[in-house]
Amino acid sequence: MSIFGIRTSKSSGDIDTLTTHIRDIHKRIRPITDLDKRVSEFQQSVHDSRNTMLEQINTQADRLNQLQDRVRDLTINNRLLRNNVDKIKDTNVITIFAESKGPLVENEVFSFGNGGRQIDTGYVLTRRGQILEMGLVSRRVGGDVTVAISIDGKILPFCETTVHNTLSTYEVFQTPFVVEAGSVIDFVTKTANSTTENTVASLLIELF
Repeated sequence: MSIFGIRTSKSSGDIDTLTTHIRDIHKRIRPITDLDKRVSEFQQSVHDSRNTMLEQINTQADRLNQLQDRVRDLTINNRLLRNNVDKIKDTNVITIFAESKGPLVENEVFSFGNGGRQIDTGYVLTRRGQILEMGLVSRRVGGDVTVAISIDGKILPFCETTVHNTLSTYEVFQTPFVVEAGSVIDFVTKTANSTTENTVASLLIELF
């Protein structure tokens, strides 16, 4: 009989030879088994490293997306801010005011600082514009004070404001009144009040 190509017999010499041959075969098989194990370990290591790299890439991608969103928000905010600044630059708004000291009489013209009270000798508008708002403050003992706007000596209809029970007030005109360049603006009292000490009227004008 033969095993692995070796003829065997019942003699002890033959058995020893067979045993030695089998051991040699085991020695040859063991390195192959170790190599398979190492290959499996290497493949698992590569798989783990790949997963780690993918997680890192995804994390960096999320950070990049967040950064891009932040940059986009900042760009939008900067654009809105520039638009607002441009609008402010393009909009020329001025305020003029005049006053009257002491008791008020009807049709009294306010002074622009030089003491003059003649109608049609007030503030000259040098550019075309529109009257947006009117303010009025009057220190007095009691009673109402009503002040109107005069353009070139003519009182504008519905362009006036009145203080009743307060020290001051203001009026926002629903329809701004357009004033041409060169027009003369004055403030004129509509009613008399003998208890007033000092009264100041003002206008907010947008220039074109």
